[in-house]
Amino acid sequence: MRVRLTKYKGRKVTSDGTEINKNDLLLKIHLHNIKILGQIQDYDSEVRRALAIYKTVQESLPEISHYIQIKGYTNKIKGLIGITILHKGCKKLGFEIYPIHNRYHKLFKQVALLPIHLLSSNKINKKIPSPLFIHVKGWAI
Repeated sequence: MRVRLTKYKGRKVTSDGTEINKNDLLLKIHLHNIKILGQIQDYDSEVRRALAIYKTVQESLPEISHYIQIKGYTNKIKGLIGITILHKGCKKLGFEIYPIHNRYHKLFKQVALLPIHLLSSNKINKKIPSPLFIHVKGWAI
């Protein structure tokens, strides 16, 4: 997983008593899509693929927490965010899911994430998955 600091530019989000406002500092997470696709290509089952991705993300979270601590960002970062079409299992990992409200940004992300969806799925879905904004609920290290 790659991470980078970013300032939040969306609508105000509130959950678990945490309020994320415009220009709050967040850590944006990016999955290494090519690496993950390489790991799951041998699985025939969609369920096994999903479990492998879930496990990869779950194993990366402690490393992200360690990174935040050693860089001294513990009290500065309000949460983790990311945009994904892989939303199943997000809640078990401690993420909350929000739809993207800006239709242009949502369309851009759908187009950008479509090749990943097509490469990672055995089935051809007629519906293009909707990307979702996610952030960690109950942020505390």
